[in-house]
Amino acid sequence: MNILVINGTLRKGSTWHIRQLLLEQLSALTPSTIKEISLPTDLPGFCAGCFQCIVKGEQFCPHHERVSAIEQAIIEADCIIMTSPVYSYDVSAPLKNLLDHFAYRWMSHRPHPSMFKKVAITITTAAGAGTKHTTKTMRESLEFWGVAQVYSLRFNVAAMSYEDVSEKIKKRININVQRTAKKVITEQSKPKLKVSIKPRLLFKVMRLMHRSNTWNLTDRNHWDQLGWLGKGRPY
Repeated sequence: MNILVINGTLRKGSTWHIRQLLLEQLSALTPSTIKEISLPTDLPGFCAGCFQCIVKGEQFCPHHERVSAIEQAIIEADCIIMTSPVYSYDVSAPLKNLLDHFAYRWMSHRPHPSMFKKVAITITTAAGAGTKHTTKTMRESLEFWGVAQVYSLRFNVAAMSYEDVSEKIKKRININVQRTAKKVITEQSKPKLKVSIKPRLLFKVMRLMHRSNTWNLTDRNHWDQLGWLGKGRPY
């Protein structure tokens, strides 16, 4: 299995340690290759909000070279692991920047057909609160990309470092990580990956919208060329 890890921070705290546990579990269950995106190192420039990727095409993004390299890694992955500790009740700024850069891949614009054949796992931790909201940010982007199945690991660890996390919480983390790894491998081993209801519903709604789309031909042509405005489906 090809695994892509998107690290929302360079800090090696509780979120990083849980990510390590998950990678170990997945690798133990199936032969795996692992590739990593480290933020902000791999995408230092912030989204300019210029709309060029949406209106003209992704190649017009001021940071196209960096973004296209990350997108290729996403396309090649069978499983995406997206991580971020809680920063001010949400994802880290570098991860939010990456999600902003990929707005053109949302279902409302130009989702890539490979997304509907992938699973993803989000990981977040906090010393206090905020994991629910942070998880929602990551899950919604992955679902709007069209990812077939999204699993989430979130833990309020009540500690500033993983070394200070109580053994009780660490035991719960290990149990949940093992369960999630098994679910992911089970899904990936199926002849055809089942697409969850949210991406399917989003696809249906956006397909109807793009049938009458006269305001953004870049988006409409994408859907038309893939046959999605007719009877074609990516799943």
